[in-house]
Amino acid sequence: MLFSYVLSYYRRFLAKYSRSFMTRTLCLVAGSVLLAQLIVWGIWQAEWRAESNMALREVSTNMALRVSATVDYFNSLPAKYRHIVLDQLREMRGGSYFVTLNREYIEIEALPDNNARALVIESFSKVLQKDSSIIESLDIRFADPQTLHVFNNKTLLKELPNYWDTHTQLLQPYNPPVLVLQIPISESEWLYIATTVPSSLLLGEAARDSRKLRIFGGILLALLLLLTVLRVREIIRPFSNLAKAAAAFGRDLKPVPLPEKGSVEVIEAIHAFNQMQDNVRQYMNDRKALFSGISHDLKTPLTRLRLRVAMMEDDSERTAMEQDLDYLDLMVKSALQTVRDTEVHENTTRIRLDSLLKDIAESYPEDDSIVSINSVYDESCVPEIVAKPLATRRCLENLIDNAIRYGSKAIIHLRRDDTFWVISVFDNGPGLPKGMEKEIFKPYLRLEHGKQCNPGGSGLGLMTARHLARTHGGDLVLKNGASGGLEARLTFPVPG
Repeated sequence: MLFSYVLSYYRRFLAKYSRSFMTRTLCLVAGSVLLAQLIVWGIWQAEWRAESNMALREVSTNMALRVSATVDYFNSLPAKYRHIVLDQLREMRGGSYFVTLNREYIEIEALPDNNARALVIESFSKVLQKDSSIIESLDIRFADPQTLHVFNNKTLLKELPNYWDTHTQLLQPYNPPVLVLQIPISESEWLYIATTVPSSLLLGEAARDSRKLRIFGGILLALLLLLTVLRVREIIRPFSNLAKAAAAFGRDLKPVPLPEKGSVEVIEAIHAFNQMQDNVRQYMNDRKALFSGISHDLKTPLTRLRLRVAMMEDDSERTAMEQDLDYLDLMVKSALQTVRDTEVHENTTRIRLDSLLKDIAESYPEDDSIVSINSVYDESCVPEIVAKPLATRRCLENLIDNAIRYGSKAIIHLRRDDTFWVISVFDNGPGLPKGMEKEIFKPYLRLEHGKQCNPGGSGLGLMTARHLARTHGGDLVLKNGASGGLEARLTFPVPG
């Protein structure tokens, strides 16, 4: 139950906001900024990697040249002097290299390769390839200083008491990988050289700078979107007010003047809307005055005509004239009633559709069961609308009366369809001829079946009902039922 409600709310949220001007503008701005940032970041990354690789290759080549010279120097020394020279090297260059002569090959837990490490190994290999005595048995790998063995396969580098890192703090706090070279210089001795590559530290700093740049870009994007939201809200507020004013004016034709401010285009649109409201309202007032004048002015000539017809000697002509006068009188009264029905002056309020339908159904005889109600909707949703009570009741009564008059009974279904409450009134009548679903709303238009069932009708009821529905933001649609009869589908918006 909860999941379905959340899913329904999410769908309504997307349906409401996914097509809004603000959402589309934000998506456009965010997409443009992200695309620009990705392009700039990609170019920067490509240039940075090229420069880093060049610097790393240069540093690795220089280090490899020093290692090669060191190996040549050790090969040229007598065996008994090598340890003496080694102690001197530790004192002079301990901050850059860790050099030992080991009596066994040390197993190295090599770190997985990446672009930077592969580049360093490649640079060392190219330089050391010039010495055939080295390259044949050269072993070069990157290792983790926490698991690196020195002297033998039992002693760890981290167990040495401040031996290598006495003159440098490169191992902390970055703990960079250590480049280890093992070169046999005799049958029982391996020259063990370990060093850190400064460029690997630079790569780590660049990566951190790249992360900082992305964080800064994200903050900049968030600020840009915030400013865009504020600016777009300021731009679209007049349009939102215009839409609300148009909806309010469409409900009761009461002008809602809007302040004319904003951009030039907005001011022109608001001015045209205000002028339109005045023109429409003036037209409605003129129409109402015209019909009232017609009603008053026709009373005297109609009365005179009835007196003259009553004095006619020919009975057949008198009857025909009386029928024409009755029809004329009916048309005038129907037109005036239509004007009164569509000019309902009352305040809107919340109306329970289920209670209103039940109240209308109870006004008909219960023993005939000519009105039945079937409600299908989630019990957690209250079937309420914001409308004029009297106008809404007239609209529903009109449709139910038509269903009973032309189809013997009214079957009412109440359900919710997304953002609308839908009231369907079914009957058992013959339905509408094909293609008459819209034509039937024309004033004074009556079908043959309607004339037979209700000879005194005027053909204005459906037009009035649809007008009342549309003044509340809904609509009225007629269509033939799948199993016969006619369905009058009335919709009202769900209150926000």
